[in-house]
Amino acid sequence: MTDNRLSLWCLVDGKPTSKAFSVKIASDDTVDGLKKLIKAESAVEFKDVDANDLTLWRVSITVVAEDKHIAILLNEIDSKTELVPTDDLSDIFEDNRPKKTIHILVQRPPLVHAPISARVSTPLSDHLSDESRPGAPLSGDLRVDIKKIADKFFATGSKHADFLDMSGCGKTRSVIELLCLQWGFYFNAAEKDLGSSDLSQLAEFLDAKTMEEQGPPQNTVFASNMTLVLFLSRILVLKYCLQIPDCRQTFSSASWAVLQVCPHMFQDVFAGLFSILYNRLEGLTIFELALRPIVRDEFLSVQETLATHAYPNFSSGTKLRLVVDEAQILGDNGSELFQSSFMETDPQPMLSPILNGFRKAGDQDLTIIYCGVGLSIQTLHWALGSGHGVKEEGSSTFLYLEFPGWTCRDSVQSYIDRLKEQLPNVESKATVDTLIPPAAVNMLYKRLRGRFRPIVTAIEEILRTGDPAKWEAIIDDIENIIVSWKEQERRGNLTGELLRLETKIDKHPKKFASFSSIKETLGLFLYRHCLLDATEIVLENEARLVEVAFGRIKIFGGTARTVLDEPFALKATFNYFREKDPSLVSAAERAMLHSDNPSVHGNMWEAMMPPVLVETFKSRPLSS
Repeated sequence: MTDNRLSLWCLVDGKPTSKAFSVKIASDDTVDGLKKLIKAESAVEFKDVDANDLTLWRVSITVVAEDKHIAILLNEIDSKTELVPTDDLSDIFEDNRPKKTIHILVQRPPLVHAPISARVSTPLSDHLSDESRPGAPLSGDLRVDIKKIADKFFATGSKHADFLDMSGCGKTRSVIELLCLQWGFYFNAAEKDLGSSDLSQLAEFLDAKTMEEQGPPQNTVFASNMTLVLFLSRILVLKYCLQIPDCRQTFSSASWAVLQVCPHMFQDVFAGLFSILYNRLEGLTIFELALRPIVRDEFLSVQETLATHAYPNFSSGTKLRLVVDEAQILGDNGSELFQSSFMETDPQPMLSPILNGFRKAGDQDLTIIYCGVGLSIQTLHWALGSGHGVKEEGSSTFLYLEFPGWTCRDSVQSYIDRLKEQLPNVESKATVDTLIPPAAVNMLYKRLRGRFRPIVTAIEEILRTGDPAKWEAIIDDIENIIVSWKEQERRGNLTGELLRLETKIDKHPKKFASFSSIKETLGLFLYRHCLLDATEIVLENEARLVEVAFGRIKIFGGTARTVLDEPFALKATFNYFREKDPSLVSAAERAMLHSDNPSVHGNMWEAMMPPVLVETFKSRPLSS
């Protein structure tokens, strides 16, 4: 007898393919029957959902083993078809369906009372952005018009869905943890990264505006005003959240921080509102004198509401924080197209008027924090040039912040122990000890000590694999990504950072005339290690080594110094010069041969012998 049942692979929207499940159903059944079967097969997942409220989408997603832990999001799938309950399955699915493929994506119904509009399959604000009908005419009163747009944006009827958690590391992790503890705002200039796309959208809008070649003065005014619009859209979302009943019990600075960091799990509410405000206002002649008081009043209103709610981490005199992550993207953009707010002859990049726009609204009630990989020492100059008024010497602002990194082997173990404290039972904690034994902790510190990211990334990858035999290979891979010449295109690769700086020099030779000193310093670093087994070098004024991620800032007696002390930075230096200046590497190797220092000979052995031989003889004398 012929089996007319269909075998279909299903996946819930937002889940990775490792969570896929299969159902078997008669081909002459309907989509409505499939909904009921999926509900029955996943009773725990959909215990609070009626089968009729599920939305099924026909998709074709190939399951790739390497990507099995990556979440599949409905709004990121280009080819999908919503299924109608009355459709016959035989009319939808052919007999020769491809193997190892997800056929059905299951979308949960939207939540009814969630405070923030969230990820859905159709645009969040389709009742606002529908191009088929004209927008309501503006009244001419800017304050009234903005309120009308905001009221319509947050009108009853917007769709909602679940929101998920996030993870991060390094400087970004630090500022996210800061925003979890203190109320503030998180912006990210990178197009595909954590956070809303609203700031990268603003950068695109400003790029288009500068193409009109109106000149730096006009570009600067426009950028500053549109940053006010950007900030206003973010403030309005927070204001809406704080108006939800009982938000004092359900909405904290941590939930607000996570909401800002993970809007890709939603239909990015921040970018949605900013786009609407921008599209309605950018073509108008809006003077700062009219816009700035509106944004300032909304900012103060939110500040007062936070104080009124009596949150434990906020009072009437508390400043809000504003983080601009990946700020180097704005610092590299339009270096001659904008100007200083107080010195018109001083050219500035896009970062300057954007910081100015934020500062205009926040005034003395906002602390701006900008961070990112490869930030230039020029960033300090641009930041100071972004505000009104001549800056006085002897400012009390401390220009540098030290990230201490891993201080010893015990600091790595302490981090792992804190992770274990979050686990629910003894068995899961014991699993972590099995995956990361003491030998792994030793190797993590020996090879990846220094900045925060490499060791954290390695620990997360070891835990993700769940294989006790993989920790050494994972540490090898993480180190290789950082130091290998072949991996220069990978994010975080140090040889690639040097090459990117070389490209900048080719475009702006005068601005980066001091690059030769960087190469000389790195050559000295390599030579000192080969000749003296020195693993640390402290420099008085080599900030550009920090920009290219080779050096770290350390504070000695209140004075900032550039320090090269990370083992992988030394390896990356060796790999860079081996390709760019092999004669230097040859001279360093000859110096190692003639050194009287036994440690130098040990370093040479490890550098030149295959790792397998190093491990073989590590614990026994050669005479044995």
